[in-house]
Order: sequence, then C-alpha cells, then structure tokens
Amino acid sequence: MSDAIPIVTETFHRQRTTTPDPIDSLTPEQQVLDERLREWRKAESERLGLPLFFVLASTTLRNIVLARPQNLTQLKSIQGLGLDKIEKFGPGILSVCTA
Repeated sequence: MSDAIPIVTETFHRQRTTTPDPIDSLTPEQQVLDERLREWRKAESERLGLPLFFVLASTTLRNIVLARPQNLTQLKSIQGLGLDKIEKFGPGILSVCTA
C-alpha cells in the first residue's frame, strides 16, 4: 500500500451572466441612429485606414446614440469624446445625428 495522498482537484464554474443585448434596450429611433453611426464609423475607419475603435469606441458610440446631440455644445458634453475627436469627427457625427 502506498503512503501517497490522493490529489483531489476541484473545478470552479463561473456562472455566465446573461446581459441583454444593448441594442435591445434602445428605442426603434435610437436603433436606427445606432446603425447609421456604425456605418459612418466604418466608412471613416476605412477612409483613414484605422481600426473602428480608433475612430470611436463602442461605448462612446452608445453615448452619442443616447444623447443624440444636435449641436457642438451638446456633442462636447458626451463622455468619451475629447476635443481632438470632436475637431476631427464632430461635423460628421452631427450630420448623422441631425439627418
């Protein structure tokens, strides 16, 4: 008989939290704006040869959709948009939001 102690391994399973798809919490009008802003961001990223998140992060995009800015002052109040992004992309963002 061996004096070896049996090794017991426990496995831990993290419960995966199911968060609803963020798009589901938007109104139909906000969903349309979200889609149009995503198309605009894709076109800008291709034009500049940059990844999508270099143009706008998804959370910033969501903040824009929720705020639906109509002018530069409103755009400046959106979290995630620094002055450099506003100078570079502000007119394009506002044209999508006000169309």
